[in-house]
Amino acid sequence: MLVGRNLASGGGLVADRGIFFWHPPLYMVAEAIYLRAIGLLRADPLQTIFTLRWLNVFFSGVTAGVLLILGYRLHRSLRVGVLMAALFTLDPFVQRINRRSMLETLAMLLTLIAVTIYFTHRPRPSFWQQLGAGVALGLAILTKEIMAFELLVFVAYALWARRNQIGDALRVAGVACATYLVYPAWALAIGEGDRFLAYKAFGINRLLRITGTGIYLPLEREIRLPAGGRPPFLENLLISLGQYFSTYVLLGLGVVATAVLLVRYRHFQGARYAATWAVASYGIATIGVVGRLGDQFFYYVLVPALAVTGYALALLLSRAVDPLANRPNRPNRPNRRKRTNRRTLTR
Repeated sequence: MLVGRNLASGGGLVADRGIFFWHPPLYMVAEAIYLRAIGLLRADPLQTIFTLRWLNVFFSGVTAGVLLILGYRLHRSLRVGVLMAALFTLDPFVQRINRRSMLETLAMLLTLIAVTIYFTHRPRPSFWQQLGAGVALGLAILTKEIMAFELLVFVAYALWARRNQIGDALRVAGVACATYLVYPAWALAIGEGDRFLAYKAFGINRLLRITGTGIYLPLEREIRLPAGGRPPFLENLLISLGQYFSTYVLLGLGVVATAVLLVRYRHFQGARYAATWAVASYGIATIGVVGRLGDQFFYYVLVPALAVTGYALALLLSRAVDPLANRPNRPNRPNRRKRTNRRTLTR
């Protein structure tokens, strides 16, 4: 909030200790644009905090709309998109995250836009799809740098299900990296390259130390984590279980739905694509849990989990209504009618 207010008032991307490099700047830029648009530059901090929450409410509403589009694109069925959007809207953890000023809401929205733009039932995505997905994912990384792991979704999907799209996936990754490089280029241009590298090295080392590796860099001396520690994962799980029980159930159903898509519906390109996204996202959440990086990391896996759950549920429901639906070798009904006509003529 402080950085956004400083940006809106023309003070630059600064906090109490100079240029703010703890997170990438895109969310703070969005806050600054919003504060200037509504004319709230001189309001007291408490009013500003409560007002900025509406920004995430807006991003959350757009996320539900993009999930609707993604479901339709994956299976050419509005039912899939409606189920995805409904699960997202009704989940209590989603409501909790998206009524706060959290970076995760915008980061996940931009990632979801990239995932939605890139997918196609054609042999290859168009140039504009590759460009749009790359820019959207680059903006997601400019919101939260952990979203760089989502680059694996496109590459893994191409290697597994669409070998002819390997070059396309690499181009998406290249565009995303080029979009993000605007940020370090700006830091170098204003003479803050050393501090930028210090903060980014600190963030990378936090991840590396999860596996017992990582090195200490002298540039990290000025960086300190906020005081106070988070409770262990299991303790935090027990605390939140009563309030977010349905969310934990949905995360478990996401694993089951991913397995269903991989085993029963892998003949659908949409199923392979959604399952690849879910597997990569569960990996990101695992990093957050093991590294005790905060329960907001659940949001990065919750959106893909409810997406694959809604997709698998829609497929299973359509199969229950029509037993011949969703089969790779579905009989050709016009030919059956022709055979019936021939029998009638013979008689």
